[in-house]
Amino acid sequence: MRALDYARLAGKDIRRQPVRSLLTVVALAISTVILVTLLAISFGARQSIVSGLGLSSSLNTIVVTPNQSINTSFAGGSVQIANESANKIDATALEHVTAIPHVVSAKPLVSVWELKQATIEGHETSFVAQTQGTTSASKFAAGTSFSAADAHEIVLGWSYAKQLGYTETTASQLIGRSVTFTTQNGYRGDGANLPAARSSKAQLEAFAAQSTTLTATIVGVSEKGVQDNQILLPIEWARKIKTINAYNSQGILEGTDQIEKLGYSAIVAEADT
Repeated sequence: MRALDYARLAGKDIRRQPVRSLLTVVALAISTVILVTLLAISFGARQSIVSGLGLSSSLNTIVVTPNQSINTSFAGGSVQIANESANKIDATALEHVTAIPHVVSAKPLVSVWELKQATIEGHETSFVAQTQGTTSASKFAAGTSFSAADAHEIVLGWSYAKQLGYTETTASQLIGRSVTFTTQNGYRGDGANLPAARSSKAQLEAFAAQSTTLTATIVGVSEKGVQDNQILLPIEWARKIKTINAYNSQGILEGTDQIEKLGYSAIVAEADT
């Protein structure tokens, strides 16, 4: 049969059953419209989700931690910290992570547990000092990063500013204010008033029961994000804070660099996409 014969046969069938043929055409048209609409909604929703996720770098960020699990967190995962049993994350590891293809930045993090509490000039609220030492900070709601690697400066996490009643438009009012840190008792790092080389037992016990006060200046306020509950301070100042100073048996003051000994707490790597 030729194409013309097919057309004649189809026309005869349509004339014989016009209502059925019309309903078939309408059903096909409706199905086509529904299919096109669902595809449009699907692609539109996909684009919206991808665009929304692209506004944050959280999915591009990978946290590299030591491989030594020490206990279980409240969320069910293993908590990992730097200690002598773990593989050390040091400057060499940082170089390796930085060299991985598609990694645009990698910076070390050091947990500064030596700082216990923090208060901000002009406010009476006392915060738990969740402090991290790092090389630089980025993505600010106000201010800039550190002026030097050992400067007594901090970048305040957005959550702290929010708790004090600041908004994204008023966060800049915190720049230049001083922060007072209270250390753990018996602190032996930067700024500690150490007991003399040949102190009595009573003097050593008194020192172990007292804290030290350290001050810093706010130079930046981080924007909202997954780590906005942190106080960031320069890595070399963190090193000085974490260094344990003590007199040896010859009466000479020596310092034990905890970062060199245990390595970094983590490396935060950011991929390009």
